[in-house]
Amino acid sequence: MAGRCKRSPVAPAAAAPDERVAAIWRVVAAVPRGTVVTYGGVATRAGLPGRARLVGRALKLAPDTLALPWHRVVAAGGRIALPPRSAAFREQRRRLAAEGVAVVRGRVRLPQAADLDALLWGADGC
Repeated sequence: MAGRCKRSPVAPAAAAPDERVAAIWRVVAAVPRGTVVTYGGVATRAGLPGRARLVGRALKLAPDTLALPWHRVVAAGGRIALPPRSAAFREQRRRLAAEGVAVVRGRVRLPQAADLDALLWGADGC
């Protein structure tokens, strides 16, 4: 079609990730059981402030062999970002509930930022 450009397909998950994607994977892998973090929080911790959408893309690219706890990542305000009637939404809700995280009307209670930093990186932030 004239006037419309085609987007190139996303690289397959088997391809080597760039450093930004690898940093996101490392942060998600470090989220403790029973804890949630926002896409924006992951991006900031990975050194990519303002790149919450990149976090979503990185999670889609992650090979199953990484076994990332993707279900611990939620949208701003604690909202599950998946469509409410989807199987993926139900799976995320089920996994969170199995870890003791209450999901009420598609939302979870977010921890205070300082508390999450202490959980992920220790009390001194390192």
